[in-house]
Amino acid sequence: MTEWKNIMLISPDDVKAQGELNYNVDDTVIGASIRVSQNVYLRDVIGDDLLGKLQELVWNSIQGADDAIDDEENIAYKTLLDDYIQPVLAYKVSSEICARITLKIRNMGVVKNSDTNVNQVSLQDIIYLKQTNDTLFNDALNRMVKFICDNNEAFPESEFVCGCGKHPLFGNTGLYLG
Repeated sequence: MTEWKNIMLISPDDVKAQGELNYNVDDTVIGASIRVSQNVYLRDVIGDDLLGKLQELVWNSIQGADDAIDDEENIAYKTLLDDYIQPVLAYKVSSEICARITLKIRNMGVVKNSDTNVNQVSLQDIIYLKQTNDTLFNDALNRMVKFICDNNEAFPESEFVCGCGKHPLFGNTGLYLG
């Protein structure tokens, strides 16, 4: 049974509550950004097994089944989800959604919506906002990875090789080194 594989680890309302996105942003657009942020960016850092375990625990909680995220024996997973993964996802969704809500693919090509009562910002401003959110995302990733490494025994699904105070670090420098 794999219904749990479609579970989002943060809701559109939780992303909006972080303060970056206005409450009038369509939940389906936010949901699409959550899926990309979770299934591409988060999965790349924590791996398939740990992501799957978290999704399964949340699914079990929704279904009222045993081995749920709220069970006392899963406190480390609950802490990881609430205190570390949800901020990571909120920042990445805010970053990912910048292009998604600015540009639309239509029959006539890629278009930018406009309104007489709204002032559009420049592409440079959009890129600046995206980079700012990416920096916050990377900071939240570093905190999350440190938590996983500090509590590595609680996460047997973790793919990190932690030890000697070393763990992967993430940063957003804006430098192209290639």
